[in-house]
Amino acid sequence: MSGLTSAFARYSEEVTASPLTDTVLSASRKRKRVSMTTSNGHSNGNQTNKTRSKSLEPLLPIPETNGQSKIIEEPSTVKKIKNSEKKNLSPVYPTPYPQRRVVVSESRQSQIEKATSEESDEDDEDDDDVEDDSPLSAWLHDHVPIEDSTLLGEHLFGLLIDPIPAKEFMKKTWQREPLLVQRKQSTYYNGLFSTGDIDDILRDNTLEYGENIDLTFYNPTTFKKERHNQEGRARPAVVWDAYNEGCSVRILNPHTYSTSVWKLLSILQEYFGSLVGANTYLTPPGSQGFAPHYDDIDAFILQLEGRKHWRVYNPLNDDEVLPLKSSHDLDKSVVDNVKPCIDVVLEAGDLLYMPRGYIHQGYTLDDAHSLHLTVSCYQQHTWGDLFKILLPKAVDYG
Repeated sequence: MSGLTSAFARYSEEVTASPLTDTVLSASRKRKRVSMTTSNGHSNGNQTNKTRSKSLEPLLPIPETNGQSKIIEEPSTVKKIKNSEKKNLSPVYPTPYPQRRVVVSESRQSQIEKATSEESDEDDEDDDDVEDDSPLSAWLHDHVPIEDSTLLGEHLFGLLIDPIPAKEFMKKTWQREPLLVQRKQSTYYNGLFSTGDIDDILRDNTLEYGENIDLTFYNPTTFKKERHNQEGRARPAVVWDAYNEGCSVRILNPHTYSTSVWKLLSILQEYFGSLVGANTYLTPPGSQGFAPHYDDIDAFILQLEGRKHWRVYNPLNDDEVLPLKSSHDLDKSVVDNVKPCIDVVLEAGDLLYMPRGYIHQGYTLDDAHSLHLTVSCYQQHTWGDLFKILLPKAVDYG
């Protein structure tokens, strides 16, 4: 885990040195695609638009090929970029999808640019179709406001935990035990939040380390959580450097930048009668961002992209049942000999609910990244929290 500022340093130098900066950044923000070939040689060109990744594709210089096609290897890690001897690398941001190969023919470059432009327009139309497939996203965009905001929140919460009825959940499950919903419907949360949204947020806004964003890594050798936050603003290049080296990217207040997440939380607040917050967690393949721990909030984990393996454990003693405070990072030995009550791989579209006090840890598999949204509620919203405020005042004025 080293060299996290290298890409930003390189970017700063090339912004002033490269005459292609304006055109490269403009093109990268449009996320134009070219014909892709994966590392195993299979073309992705025949994939439907609905299944194509929305990630940014790094733009590499195209050498002269005299009309012949060439395969340009994209850097799989930041280290490879730094060791490259090419002088005219564009000031690109490393992306969460390394190890791809771009097939480009120099003599047909203008045709490719035209084709990718048309494909981008088609993708935008198809992306709208995909979002329409998500009942949650469609409801957030098209619901009819009603006077009773509590009923509106109950309806939305019902979609969130579907097919479990909201009233049944509150009666049998709420703050009693975890709940796992496996839908086998990967598009269920489409349109709510995505990896591409994180990149857009980083480019268009000023996110401060520790306040809006965290870079974390759970070291499998020391079994300790490491923070790799820098000072000041989180630059996209530095964030994607850290991601490509194994760090999880946590956005602490996605609702500040995402209208869909903001709508989700504001309506749910009417149902729960408490503040409702959210974090997003993007984790690269084969990595873990946090040590085992339990929280002081009731958490709903919405698996948006990829897959993640979760282990959830019952509270270890009565004091940890619905605790008022979160735990510190727990030692690996604490849970090694405890059988989890839930041991599952969440797929896109699935949901996991955990009452506060339930120990949990999650890690990605080697073949897939993970993006999930954690919706949290009832933090410091108990009778105990109220009495902690009222009793000292009663004594003072008694």
